[in-house]
Amino acid sequence: MIDTADGAWSPTEVFRELLAEGARDTPKGYERFLEFGRVARWPSKAADKDGLIRWIMDQCLAADERVEERELNDRIEKFSDDPALIRRHCVDTGYIMRAPGGTEYRR
Repeated sequence: MIDTADGAWSPTEVFRELLAEGARDTPKGYERFLEFGRVARWPSKAADKDGLIRWIMDQCLAADERVEERELNDRIEKFSDDPALIRRHCVDTGYIMRAPGGTEYRR
């Protein structure tokens, strides 16, 4: 910082660059709820929660892929400690389909 003639402090160019760099690293979208690739906190807004859950499911289940519940839970657990919440949300919203017997899921 530089002391100006009137006694006020003003940031140097280096300080401005550091502030700008920090702003660029601010997570956006679903990433702001993740730490080390896992859910650190759940969004309060329904749209954000839906977006985060859909992103997780996109990482766990490819289009037209069929998996058993245990396998799907194992995949979801890489992102969250509550695979049932994510799985149920996706079924309830129609994002994934659950087989009538309840043991298989697909997108």
